[in-house]
Amino acid sequence: MFATSGSKLVIASYGALLLLTLLSTVLARAVPGHDVATLNERDELHNRAGRFYLRIMPLGASITRGDPGDPELEGRGYRKYLRDRLRVRGWKVNMVGSQRWGSRFNDNDNEGWPGFVVGPEDGTGDNAVHAKAKSAVPKYKPNLVLLNCGTNDAVQNNDLDNVGKRMEAMLKTVFDSSPGVVVILSTLVPSRDHDAKVTYINEQYRALVRKFLNDGYKIQLADMHDGFITLDEIWDGTHPTAIGALRMASVWDLAIQEVEKRGDWLQEPSSEVDFEDDANNQCEKKFKSGESDPRSGQQVLYARSGQIHDDGTYEHESKFRAMILALPRVNEPYERRTRLYAAQFVNQGADRGGERDDLIWVNGDHNEVHMFMNKGGRFGDRVKVNIDGDCISRGIRWGDVNNDGLDDFICIHPNGDMWVSINDGQNPPNFKGVGKFKDAVPGYPQANVRLGDIDGDGRLDYCVIDNSGDVYCWRNGGIQHDRVEYWQDLGRVFTAEGKGLGAIDIEAMRLGDGVFWGDMTGTGNDDYVWIDPEGNVVVFANRNTPPDTNLYKDGAAWDDKGIVLRTGMDRKALHIGDWNGDGKADVIGVEKRTGAMTVWLTNYNNGAFSFSKQTSEQAYCNQGWGVGRYDLGMRFADITGSGCVDYLCLELDGRTTAWLNDCKSDLFDLRNVGQVKFAEPSKDRANIRFADVNGDGRADYLWVDKFIGDTSAWINGGERPESERPNLGGSKFFWEKKGPVYSGSSRGPNMHFPNLGGVGRADMVHVDPTTAHGWVWFNSCPAGGDDGGFTPRDPELPLYEPMPMCPWPLCYSADNSWGCGMDPAADDFSDEYICEDPESESLSASEDFSDAQEINTTNITANDPRSLSIDKRGEKRSFQIDWTDLAIAFQIIVQSRRYPGSTHLHDLTRSTPASDLAFRMAPGCTSTAVNVIDRTALTRQQILDGWDTEHNPDLQFIRDFIYTLGTGILPDGTQTLSGHISGADIQNYWNARVLPRNLPRAGSSRCITKPNEYFMDRFGSHGNRSPMLLCERNLNQVKGRVFDINTPSGRPTSPMAQDTFQELLDDAVTSVAAQTELFENLRMVIGVFNYINHPQALPVLRANIRELENAADEISASVGALRNVGPIFREFYPIWYREAATLAQTWVSDRLNDIIGRFTGEIMMGTAPPNARGVREMVHNLFNDLGNITSPF
Repeated sequence: MFATSGSKLVIASYGALLLLTLLSTVLARAVPGHDVATLNERDELHNRAGRFYLRIMPLGASITRGDPGDPELEGRGYRKYLRDRLRVRGWKVNMVGSQRWGSRFNDNDNEGWPGFVVGPEDGTGDNAVHAKAKSAVPKYKPNLVLLNCGTNDAVQNNDLDNVGKRMEAMLKTVFDSSPGVVVILSTLVPSRDHDAKVTYINEQYRALVRKFLNDGYKIQLADMHDGFITLDEIWDGTHPTAIGALRMASVWDLAIQEVEKRGDWLQEPSSEVDFEDDANNQCEKKFKSGESDPRSGQQVLYARSGQIHDDGTYEHESKFRAMILALPRVNEPYERRTRLYAAQFVNQGADRGGERDDLIWVNGDHNEVHMFMNKGGRFGDRVKVNIDGDCISRGIRWGDVNNDGLDDFICIHPNGDMWVSINDGQNPPNFKGVGKFKDAVPGYPQANVRLGDIDGDGRLDYCVIDNSGDVYCWRNGGIQHDRVEYWQDLGRVFTAEGKGLGAIDIEAMRLGDGVFWGDMTGTGNDDYVWIDPEGNVVVFANRNTPPDTNLYKDGAAWDDKGIVLRTGMDRKALHIGDWNGDGKADVIGVEKRTGAMTVWLTNYNNGAFSFSKQTSEQAYCNQGWGVGRYDLGMRFADITGSGCVDYLCLELDGRTTAWLNDCKSDLFDLRNVGQVKFAEPSKDRANIRFADVNGDGRADYLWVDKFIGDTSAWINGGERPESERPNLGGSKFFWEKKGPVYSGSSRGPNMHFPNLGGVGRADMVHVDPTTAHGWVWFNSCPAGGDDGGFTPRDPELPLYEPMPMCPWPLCYSADNSWGCGMDPAADDFSDEYICEDPESESLSASEDFSDAQEINTTNITANDPRSLSIDKRGEKRSFQIDWTDLAIAFQIIVQSRRYPGSTHLHDLTRSTPASDLAFRMAPGCTSTAVNVIDRTALTRQQILDGWDTEHNPDLQFIRDFIYTLGTGILPDGTQTLSGHISGADIQNYWNARVLPRNLPRAGSSRCITKPNEYFMDRFGSHGNRSPMLLCERNLNQVKGRVFDINTPSGRPTSPMAQDTFQELLDDAVTSVAAQTELFENLRMVIGVFNYINHPQALPVLRANIRELENAADEISASVGALRNVGPIFREFYPIWYREAATLAQTWVSDRLNDIIGRFTGEIMMGTAPPNARGVREMVHNLFNDLGNITSPF
């Protein structure tokens, strides 16, 4: 057999050369671009690709997120390259996940968590990707998951032995949470400082893929550590460069193509989700939806510029002035009940906030009220004022209860009831009694009542103070009426320790007063505009490119342009909005009484601002503004969607009229349409905002709860015909009430609604009024993959022709059974045969020392390929040998000795433990080498799961040797020079108690009286452990098949059955996965011989052969009928090893030629199998390694 293999090797070399030549020609001629599939395959895949969305969840840690990463990638990582490629290939793609990350990348959803590890098997842990997958996968129900996770486990040296087990648990979570999902599990990219640990984890991942495939799961491997991605393409030792990310995308893309070839693996994604895969940025806003965007809650404003300032700390200063008013003297008995007050009785034309208080004198005895009008430094004559109501002097209070700017008469009764008479605004005023305004709070009489505008809306609120100093308030909810519509219970707003409680802690507006927003630079993102009390406009240009938000971190987004415009106007008169429709927001000023406009049109070029001032004297809105920051009668917002802001006029109750701006060349040619929004009950204008909630280009109507910031929306349905006004409450526009859509994070005046996400939707920003620091909650749509009708540019991924994804943990218990399984005897710790009296070695009760005819034959495996079944590893095995001698048929059954399972091979029992050497295949698809590791580096569970107690030579050796003893026929078919032993002698003596008890023994074995026991003990047993080694299970299983040459039958067991090989070869012309299985078989066969010839394994083997030789000689000397056992053994064992090597070399060579022939035929027919170049290189490398298949003797 071996003599003929040389010619086959020559043919194989020619075949490899032919394959190389054909590949060079065909790949250059027939395969355009980077595709490696045939045209028919590509057409078929393209047609299938368009049918449904790939709902892809990129799942992992920082490499998945793209942060940290090469700055050139701008946070996109591999994701955008891959998505663009899939779109070019015809797939509709929606990437999903709870994270949004990556600049210039609309569909940037992912589930990448920087710094996270795989996590515990139960899916818990604050930094566990598994924990995130438990919530994200059932929510988004992807039909494809790209899983890259474990690098942080390697870097942190986190329980490396069990990374595979923990990943297995996460995979089960993914499969259970999204029925029908396909998972592509990637190996980890190379690591500069931790590559050995990365390699160890990758071995576990490769094993997992095969295990899940065996169990029927839809899983594919994407090998990121096969040489295609190198350390030169790793940016910081851990994360890929831009080129590395491109290469990662290539690997993912090819893995997806492999999945596509699996028929119906990819299915239409589940509809049981709360989003549409083709959704765009015009989804409906949901309450608290901002909390689902992982970017939400981040700080975006830091107020680092000196331009952001308030009017400084209050410092009291006063000057003594001479007497300006002499009051009438009152008789002594009544003086105690006379009161002097300062109150705003008459407005002499001053703006709100600029009024001067008049002096009010109350004669408590007669219940008379007199006013001395403030005339600017002096007081006028005393004027009696009519009050409709009666009150004792100590109960009298003055304050504005209806926000008309005038103080009303208030009487707090002794029990705490509040009665009011309203100031009618005349000069002198009259006060009309309206009765009881507020019921007393039980237990809080007059002395405990305090009045004040607690919420800044211009209306006096009612508070009580308890004996400990805590303050409780009720907000006055009246809106321009003489009666209060409601009193809102605010609860405790102040504690005696000076600490406010949560959102109802009322602060004065200071730095926050100056916050404005608008896209001044025309980028599509709102810029941060700060206007000081003197009307100076400061712009902080937003550096983010929509929809990028990365630069908000640490305040890097804001380019301080300084003061760009000095308007000289009151801050409340100024507004920001695009007036002329050029895409850049302008500065708009209004005159308080008439609403006449001044517009500064924005010009922004080369990073610099200039403005063109335009004015109009036309009166529009006479509502002015009130006391609060947002109690503004004039507003500007684009309610038509024209691209130009419209002029809105709000009355105190929120009723809104409008002059619509149709973007005409005449900037002030506006269309007066009257009422556009009727007043909503109990919604005063100070809490009204206009912003585009749903991204449709039209501003919507918002009402903000001033205490907790929750915001309700009326969605703008657009302008309607005049005929519909009666049905719209007299409005020209339709507004759909949605209720609360934003969940506030602070009190209402601190909430802003700019477009910071860059997608045209109003995000929510909370600005601290005392610091001007701000935090954002993004108004993003749920996952959606809409590209706006455009197919992205082809990213032109580098050509990836992977070597097969080895090492693949195949096991060979029988053909077509690839799973290693767990050795049921691996954990066996039972001792050797039980003797009735171990010291005397009495045999009367030994179950294992009966005559041959009585041997238990239930485990007979003669000539049966299942003799290597995993249920026999680690246990006593029996062999039935049949032969003919002088035309007489003979049969004998031999049994192995019990030996320790792999987890107990090194126990300190009465025998010497085995060596601490452990052997496994080296990683790498082209590697046939075998590595030796220290057994003590393996955990018990690792050994139990994947390692065997290994005999060298294999136990089949004794079967073939007995056959040679009885026939004189050696494994290569030649005759022994020493003759043979008669069949009758073998039957009579091999299993008989014929040995003397004082024969030399190996180790401390006992209960040995038969030649079979004596010989078999040399292979290894509980008492003789030194011949046995620890070997990784897959390598041991291949070794068992390679050395199953089966001399008695003349039918050696092939490393792989021919029909199995042929099936894989058929698949290999279209599937890299099938190529993997083929080459894993071939390299492992060569690896078996590299193992037995390994410098650290070969001495153990040769020592064992010497022990067997000594045992054969002792048997020859002790039993006359068996005297030729020793001489025959010395002839047998070298030929047995050489024959196994010849058979293995021939088999591998033939299979390589089969692969060459098949691939060459495919190429000559005009097709280009995937990874053809990789196949060529693998075949070449394995041919080069055929010389390693040699006998150790």
